[in-house]
Amino acid sequence: MPKYLMEVSYAADGVKGLMKDGGSRRRAVADTLLQSLGGRIESFYYAFGETDVFVYLEGLIVYFDDTGQNAKLMLFTVPQPRDPADVPPRR
Repeated sequence: MPKYLMEVSYAADGVKGLMKDGGSRRRAVADTLLQSLGGRIESFYYAFGETDVFVYLEGLIVYFDDTGQNAKLMLFTVPQPRDPADVPPRR
């Protein structure tokens, strides 16, 4: 399964929701959403700075954002192929 790093920056409404619901509740909602899409969270960290949340996740992702936050999603790759079928043909 592909692995991703998601960086989330909350907008004002997202911060209000975080303060109201708490961080554990936000993580639980993210877990449920990703599991429904066939993925899983490997790690979830809150941060102080430009980025509010770092999530390392695995799975096939259908990405949308209507949650009052901005998110950046980066795909991780490995330096060597895991399977000969993964190697693109040489030209």
